[in-house]
Amino acid sequence: MTFFVTMTLGCSSFSPALEDRVKVLGWQRTVSVYGDLPMITVAPNLKPVVLKEDSLEASSTRLHVYIEGDGIPWINGRFVSADPTPMQPLAFELMVKDPRPTLYLGRPCYFGLSDEPVCEPALWTNERYSPQVVESMAQALDAYIAPFLLDDPSAKITLFGYSGGGTLALLLAPKNEAVDRVVTIAGNLDPEQWTETFGYLPLQGSLNPTHLPFPGRGKPSFQQVHIVGDNDDVVPLAISDAYLEVHGGERWVKNGFSHSCCWLEAWPELLQQLEQFFRNG
Repeated sequence: MTFFVTMTLGCSSFSPALEDRVKVLGWQRTVSVYGDLPMITVAPNLKPVVLKEDSLEASSTRLHVYIEGDGIPWINGRFVSADPTPMQPLAFELMVKDPRPTLYLGRPCYFGLSDEPVCEPALWTNERYSPQVVESMAQALDAYIAPFLLDDPSAKITLFGYSGGGTLALLLAPKNEAVDRVVTIAGNLDPEQWTETFGYLPLQGSLNPTHLPFPGRGKPSFQQVHIVGDNDDVVPLAISDAYLEVHGGERWVKNGFSHSCCWLEAWPELLQQLEQFFRNG
């Protein structure tokens, strides 16, 4: 059974870094419960906006949804973290630079919610990409796209996922017909290959987008671009090889980029390049 509630956060253990940024920006953050799992969302602008005259697709109704990385599931690779919230939420900062209508779709039990009774540590460790996590986020996405579809049934969604958020973006995309584009940034497209590469324990209970068939002929129905850094030693470039071989998609390799550098500085230009690519594709 799906239970949904929305409440504005007051005093809480919400991530101080993100809380300060939200306040400075004058935005609102809420806690929603989908599939029994609590998650935060930040929706700075959920109404279609008129972009600059030279902007591509200025008249289209499109929502950009950002999904954060795995944060801190483990401490020193041995101890389960009490709170997996990332110290510096990069996906959020990428969203800040995006002029489109945007939504920050938080991951279940992150951002001060890990002490909720339903939030078992497995949800941010071994089962971080589990069917339960994916389904709860899919329900949240359905709820937030609903007003767009009422105003414009042809409204579309682009999912942006950073690191492990890229894994979730690929798992979420087939669950919502409005999603027609997926962009991963330093994305972990093959968690199984990733754990084998580094000698980590397998993520038992998690899904792997490389091994999942997509509707139709096995190829995704959405356009996809996977942007990776050639200096990324957290999710090396080769981790995406098997996914691309099975499911296709574009891979853009950024020279000199690591897992965390230099995405923020390059993001406005990358957004323009992505718009151009999707428009021509």
